[in-house]
Amino acid sequence: MMTKGQAEAKIGEIFVKYEKRDTGLGAAEVKAYFIKDAVYVRMKGVLTHQEKTLSETKDGRFEIKILRAKQLDISRGALVKEIEEALKAKVMSVHTDISGNTGDRVFVLVMDKIIDTGF
Repeated sequence: MMTKGQAEAKIGEIFVKYEKRDTGLGAAEVKAYFIKDAVYVRMKGVLTHQEKTLSETKDGRFEIKILRAKQLDISRGALVKEIEEALKAKVMSVHTDISGNTGDRVFVLVMDKIIDTGF
């Protein structure tokens, strides 16, 4: 049985793998936290070189958000499956945003049960 910290680290590893697979670039830092029935993941430094160039304009930052949302739509199934297997809980919804200014991306996953206890 994993500790809460080990489970949070495992989720962070899943997101690092997801990011590397989909963009070819890993995050500079990843932290995952369990809050009742939700998983909060913050990834720092996720913009590719091309996205950094795009982020210099407001329209470019908006395009980054659109492209990353489409990217998640394509690979969501595999990501959700890994998270569900790791936490033994069903993912009910996935919410995400990315900042073109800071290069940070956040995810909030709502699970079907309380996950921050029982470790």
